[in-house]
Amino acid sequence: MSPRTARWLIFLAAFATLPLPYFLPEGEVAPAMRLVFLTGIMSSVYVAEGSGPLATIWGMAIAQSLLWTALLYLAASLIARVLGAFASGPRSILALSLVVALFALSLSEIYQTPLSSTRPRSNLLHLFE
Repeated sequence: MSPRTARWLIFLAAFATLPLPYFLPEGEVAPAMRLVFLTGIMSSVYVAEGSGPLATIWGMAIAQSLLWTALLYLAASLIARVLGAFASGPRSILALSLVVALFALSLSEIYQTPLSSTRPRSNLLHLFE
């Protein structure tokens, strides 16, 4: 596995599973994937409604989405650079082990999702209920 492939694999796994704090109308601890999803929904509502308070929340959502995405990409780049010191075989094993660990951890209820319609705590399988 090339360092570039490792970087993208780690970035996508972290984007989908790593619990991150963010604030919309209420604080949540969930993956960046959920934040971007909520930002997309909020963008549709903002385009249709376009009000003052919603504009502030929408701006916060956009800023946080961009910030967390950039930080996750930077972290994945640094991890891939460290893994680049290893030969291709061990690099692949380490990168895949990290990805599997992130997904395994995400199957327990580690996310705080008060904006969810069904539960205040979620796992990866119930993030979009």
